[in-house]
Amino acid sequence: MQSLPESDAALPVQVLAGGFRNVTNSYKFYWFLAILEHVSKFHTPKIAINDLAAEMVVLAWYPINYFNLSFGKQDKLSDAVKSLRTETNTESNSDSERIRAAFKSLNQSSNAHKIVTERTRYVPYRFVRPWFAEETRGLPDQQINTRIQELCKRDFHSQSPPMYRFVDDSIEINTRWFEYLNKNISILRHFSFWNLVVYVQANNPNVPNVPGKLFAPSERDLKEARAFWNVAFTELRNIACPYSNLPLSVNEISLDHFLPWSFTAHDLLWNIVPTTKQINSSKGDRLPKLDRYFHPYAHLQYQALQSVIRKGKAGLAEDFVMLWKIDDAKRFLEMDLLTFSKSLRDVVSPQYEIARNMGFVADWVA
Repeated sequence: MQSLPESDAALPVQVLAGGFRNVTNSYKFYWFLAILEHVSKFHTPKIAINDLAAEMVVLAWYPINYFNLSFGKQDKLSDAVKSLRTETNTESNSDSERIRAAFKSLNQSSNAHKIVTERTRYVPYRFVRPWFAEETRGLPDQQINTRIQELCKRDFHSQSPPMYRFVDDSIEINTRWFEYLNKNISILRHFSFWNLVVYVQANNPNVPNVPGKLFAPSERDLKEARAFWNVAFTELRNIACPYSNLPLSVNEISLDHFLPWSFTAHDLLWNIVPTTKQINSSKGDRLPKLDRYFHPYAHLQYQALQSVIRKGKAGLAEDFVMLWKIDDAKRFLEMDLLTFSKSLRDVVSPQYEIARNMGFVADWVA
């Protein structure tokens, strides 16, 4: 989605859209998304800049702290969000209220507070600078904020107004822009997230499912995985945990993502194996030691897949069919363990290294 709806009030919508081109930092996306969030929740045109800064942190929290996405080496919002987590010991999976509370608890000497304060001296003004591209061209950097503030005030009630002006420590959205945002808020969100996905994907070129990692995670859907392993436990005897080699009972198992869910953000069956609840809890979002655990994981997957297909439940093997790019699940019955393991390792190993490079803790052992 690369275009925005036209304005009935003849607003310069093209200026807003143009501001998202050639973006080198994430702040524009999150500043605008924070404005949309506040407009949607509180329906007021005047918004404290500190409240918008807090909302930016909340919106960026999960992609940065939970999914370990990179926003680029120069991105200051990313630095602030990481510092906030470290300085306040806030869990990566905290809800939005807990994150806001942590942000508000910062003292002025904290690194996160300093970064955010510096950003709020810059972001609100640079966001509306495209409305005044000619007037601010060539100005020394230290003069830009003051000039933009003057221009926003001057043109606030003009035929072609900026989105907002500055009032004390707040922004005040122009009435016509406020109506436009309210009327088109869903489209504007999708536009912003589409552009944000493009930006984040460019900084994480090999990471799977980037769009699914820009939000707090939804509840995992393990219904199909449970059905798959219920059949496997019925057909096989003596299924053992791939991490501890302890015997497992279908009524007591916990389903584990071999590559952490917070990296893959999917519930595809080839990445899910049964283990004990204690081991699953201990492993958490860590990467298992590959040399030690890949073979038992692959062997168990091979045995389970063979048993499910022989039982006539080939529909449960769809994730494997898609990964191997074959036309019929029954072809797995002709595949030996060595071939299966090699193909699976060709998928898992590069993803393992990407996850390690992103900062996921590697070489976990039970």
